[in-house]
Amino acid sequence: MYYTLYIIYIILSTVIGVWGFCWALKNGQFKDQQRARFLALREEEGLPGAEAKPHRYQGYGLLGLIIVWLLATGLSVLYFVVRGG
Repeated sequence: MYYTLYIIYIILSTVIGVWGFCWALKNGQFKDQQRARFLALREEEGLPGAEAKPHRYQGYGLLGLIIVWLLATGLSVLYFVVRGG
């Protein structure tokens, strides 16, 4: 009974991680493996990947996911501290 929320939290985290991995596969995030060596030099012009700029909504989405993750972690820890488990 004490571990129900913890198990639900683990399952949800796993589902979200698998969903993110499947999304990355579907959108071709792993297709161009040769481009990875140029990512550190991306600021210079003429290199592969230099034209890629993140959209504004991607930053907000990432920030939202981080906030949700922190809230879920904090609430689960608080719950177990209050319950004495």
